[in-house]
Amino acid sequence: MLPNIHDKDYRVLDLVRQREIRDSVAYAVSQKLHVTENLISRLGLEKELVGHTGCVNCLEWNESGQILASASDDMNIILWDPFRYEKKLILRTRHHGNIFSVKFMPKSNDRILVSGAGDGKVRVRDLTLLEPIFSCNCHIGRVKRIATATTVPFLFWSAAEDGLILQYDIRAPHSCKSNGCNSVLVNLVNHAGRYAEGKCISVNPKKPELIAIGANDAYIRMYDRRMIKLSQVPISSPHSNWTRGNVCIRLAGGGDPDENVPLGCAQYFIAGHLHSRQRDSNRSLTTTYLTFSADGNELLVNMGGEQIYLFDINNPKNLKTCFGYSSNMYLGDFEKCSMANHEDITDFTNKNIKILPPHVEELKRQANESFEQQKYTLAINLYNKAICYCPTAAVLFANRAAAYMKRTWDGDIYAALKDCQTTLLLDPGHVKAHFRLARCLFDLHQSVEADKIIKDFQQKFPEYASNSACKALKMDIKEAIDSGRDIDMNQLMIQISEYEQEWRRNTIDYKMRFCGHCNTTTDIKEANFFGKIR
Repeated sequence: MLPNIHDKDYRVLDLVRQREIRDSVAYAVSQKLHVTENLISRLGLEKELVGHTGCVNCLEWNESGQILASASDDMNIILWDPFRYEKKLILRTRHHGNIFSVKFMPKSNDRILVSGAGDGKVRVRDLTLLEPIFSCNCHIGRVKRIATATTVPFLFWSAAEDGLILQYDIRAPHSCKSNGCNSVLVNLVNHAGRYAEGKCISVNPKKPELIAIGANDAYIRMYDRRMIKLSQVPISSPHSNWTRGNVCIRLAGGGDPDENVPLGCAQYFIAGHLHSRQRDSNRSLTTTYLTFSADGNELLVNMGGEQIYLFDINNPKNLKTCFGYSSNMYLGDFEKCSMANHEDITDFTNKNIKILPPHVEELKRQANESFEQQKYTLAINLYNKAICYCPTAAVLFANRAAAYMKRTWDGDIYAALKDCQTTLLLDPGHVKAHFRLARCLFDLHQSVEADKIIKDFQQKFPEYASNSACKALKMDIKEAIDSGRDIDMNQLMIQISEYEQEWRRNTIDYKMRFCGHCNTTTDIKEANFFGKIR
């Protein structure tokens, strides 16, 4: 008998055999075998390509995968034949700073190459001439990323630390001195304040009108460029950088003078717990890299010094953050808050799996055992596997929440809050999940909301009201409220525009979170999709 295509345990030969005799499973087999654990375990170093004398900051394949471009602190770009391990061409770029981004222009027969560097310059070269087509010095900050779109082969974009996102059209002449040259797509400084910097940029491969931008904060910005009117650089060359910098400071946070970026053209994303981290002086947050999935439906983001997040860009109404900076949380009742994350809460209790299948029960037992041994990461991984098999089992989410609360990595308390919320959707009478919900809110500095939840807890479960843990938490919450210890995020918006306030007020939460390496020292760390089918 042939195995079920959706079973986790399978042999590759069995799946290939199914593909031969059952057309209906061909696509599923393709997905199953696209990336396997065995394939990942076999990945290893094949060859080191030696040629640069400085740190290599970026790599870029051409469309056919036959050429690899690398750019470095040595201010050179090298084109490689990666299969022969040979250099095809060394470009002396004339940049005077580290090169952070290099791109092939689409549909150019690999002839046009774009680079952006720490000298604030963007250069476009025709490789047949080995000379720049043009060189742009509109930026006064380091150019961190260049973006292109396969379906728009004549346009490209740059993101720089002066807060400007520029759009270029290689078919049209570009002059940094001309006041008539409109190239600014977004000026982050106008909305996010004087310290706003552009760090990374990505264009949706299926909907090239959508452009995602990462900055030196926790917010991910996605714009529909069809709604934006290009504007001029605040003060064009040959004015000095000092003059332009002062002008930008005076205009910072006041909005766009010509209102070229309308309110409805942007959607912001954020990991919900990072709302309250915006003014943490001990640790800065920067989006070091972001990219759309091949189908254009998801956005993957690496948050420097934090975690990696996956956002769903098509169903924002279902993924509102559990709370925001406005301190009016969560509608006072977890069931109402849950409405923001689920289209319908009716019959959710009927979906709760109370009796787990034997193999899932065994995973839960191993996870519980790891929890007791204080191996919280192992416990979380085991609960994750169990949830894959039983995604509507309240007990698994409740137990994972407890493990998150014990581990306390960045974002774990908020992840525990989300798990408590899911638990209560499936099992509204789950005592521990209700209590942990209040604890999570308190730990996330949402004391007013935590107070509402703990009072609701005491009302619904009066037999636990006199419990010492309940009394202690209630006392801690009261002390936090009385002392005004929690941050009022409304007071932190003095230097940002009204549009920025509204965009941040309507942020979308993450769909999935990935924990692993946490790089706190560089701002070019990448996280990417592997393959085209997820």
